[in-house]
Order: sequence, then structure tokens, then C-alpha cells
Amino acid sequence: MRRPPVPLVLFALVAALGGTAWWWWHRAPSPDEAGLLRISGAIEATTAVVGFEVGGRVMRRAVAEGDAVKAGAVLAELDASQLADEAAARAADVQAAQAALADLQ
Repeated sequence: MRRPPVPLVLFALVAALGGTAWWWWHRAPSPDEAGLLRISGAIEATTAVVGFEVGGRVMRRAVAEGDAVKAGAVLAELDASQLADEAAARAADVQAAQAALADLQ
């Protein structure tokens, strides 16, 4: 009995493996797996963009790293004394401008 040629056997083996791989990747998911990706491991967010509308010194941090927070939650508070000093300086500027305007009239 004659043995089949080696290239024909290799072709049949590659075709069988390729067909099996194609079936595995394109098989229909079961109803409980539809739209799901199953993986193992941990998901960690390492970067978050957080900022204040004004600059200043952080006086209190309301959350710690890894805490769950909701949108709009207070994460930190700034030192209000710097803002109060700035507001007082601007109020003095307004009074000076009003006095200068009164002199011109």
C-alpha cells in the first residue's frame, strides 16, 4: 500500500486547523454571552483630570485614592483666605476708582 504524499497530508492538516479556528472565532454566542467580553484581571484607572476654576492652596481632600465618587461630588476644598484677601483688594480698587470718578465730576 502506497503512503499519501507529505504535501497533501500537510495541506489537509492546515486546512482542518484553519477551519476549526475559523469556526471557533465566528461561532454564535449563547444568549447569556451576547455583547459580553469575558476576561480576567483588574481594571485600574490611573489618570483623572481634576481642576479648580481658580488657583489656590488645597486645605482639605474629601476623598482618598481609590474611593468611589459620583459626578459633582466635592473632592477637595481650597483655602478661602486667599480669595477673601483678593476680594478685599478688588473692593478697595473699586472704592478708589469711585473716588477718582467723583473728583472728575
